[in-house]
Amino acid sequence: MKYLLDPLKVKRQLEQQGYFIPVFEFAETLHNIAFAAMGKDLPSDEVLRHSQKALDLISQVDGHTNDHTRFLFCRGLALYFAHRNAEALAVFEGVYQTCTGTFGALSSQARDAGYAVGFLLYTMGRPSEAQAFVEGCLIRGKEQAGLLWPKECRTRAKYLYSLILLALGNIGSGDRLRDEAIRELKGHLVAAFPGTLPTELNAALSFTDDLVGFEVFGSVVPFFAGRFDVYH
Repeated sequence: MKYLLDPLKVKRQLEQQGYFIPVFEFAETLHNIAFAAMGKDLPSDEVLRHSQKALDLISQVDGHTNDHTRFLFCRGLALYFAHRNAEALAVFEGVYQTCTGTFGALSSQARDAGYAVGFLLYTMGRPSEAQAFVEGCLIRGKEQAGLLWPKECRTRAKYLYSLILLALGNIGSGDRLRDEAIRELKGHLVAAFPGTLPTELNAALSFTDDLVGFEVFGSVVPFFAGRFDVYH
């Protein structure tokens, strides 16, 4: 956190000395601090404060333009981190609609938001509503440049979709997809750790609790894709 808080302090000092520091610079730093605070499991009120301040600042310079969705996505994660799931869901639904309309349903932005909506709906006991959002994440379509979604994100979505199928009573397909997702996860870890996997990772792959599974799958996706499955 020090490496993020110190630059923020310097920017404020420079501004007090009369230097022009674009508002975006403060917003981006606070945005990153909010993500880092969630990863370090800092108090939820601190996370909420940083994410809201970043959102307020970016609104001054960007209004409701495309970049605004990154900050809203972070705000949704902060709300989830604070166990305010209904509010988080509303934020993610708004981000999903904006990203789908702006970047297209196959964009990484729309898929990240779609996963977030599907994950929250599933964890709130609404698997039938979650199904369509996660299915949308898994549609390959034409993976053109700029529309690529990291394979780790796809694997995580596949795991979530398997649990949705199981919750809806589709046991055979759910079990098969769950096993497939776990095999893919192991492949990602082997690629990241050539040779022998660390003992703790081998142990993690033997999880029997679905919530623990979310933590393992969430640990391999890019940070800004939303690792909210490890925040509880």
